[in-house]
Amino acid sequence: MSKVSIGNLKKSSCIVRLSFCATEFDPNDSVLHIALLGNMVSGPFNDFAETGGTMRSMVKEFKDISPRGRMVVKLTPIRGQTLLSGIELIAQD
Repeated sequence: MSKVSIGNLKKSSCIVRLSFCATEFDPNDSVLHIALLGNMVSGPFNDFAETGGTMRSMVKEFKDISPRGRMVVKLTPIRGQTLLSGIELIAQD
């Protein structure tokens, strides 16, 4: 998975929460950039390093994102595969 698009959203600011789980055993296996609506918001992101080891999960939160009716999440691998475990959109208005 490298891109997810969610439509029919209200045109308001929201909090975007992306859930990740490190499934690899090598800390260099999964490194990626995260973009929301075409803007890079995190990178390089190493899920193994940030979760503290394999089979651990974490949530990255981004505030004040304005999807204008459609949210697009894009993960661009630098090394290895991309794996997104969940997406949560929370209206701020």
